[in-house]
Amino acid sequence: MPGSNAASFADYHLNTMVWPGIGYTFIIEPKNVINTPNGKRAMIVYANDIDKRTYHVGNSNQFSLGICVAEDYRYNIDEATLVSIAELHTALVKNGIKV
Repeated sequence: MPGSNAASFADYHLNTMVWPGIGYTFIIEPKNVINTPNGKRAMIVYANDIDKRTYHVGNSNQFSLGICVAEDYRYNIDEATLVSIAELHTALVKNGIKV
């Protein structure tokens, strides 16, 4: 969904789908680019504890971690978003989270 963010996903999941919470653990927001000492990064929003099971992938919710990159990538993905995805992946693996 172009232009989506964690707040819009939370609103949709809670108020339209009537889920008990937002469906993802992390939401990467490409529309919210921040400058860091290491360059530009898409903001990563921490929405749920890693050990909490959320509604995000049908019958696989009990053994998977919900990560959403809020954008339409059929045509383009920017460098800030790619780096944020890679850094999140690296951090999860480093901390023993299976991805």
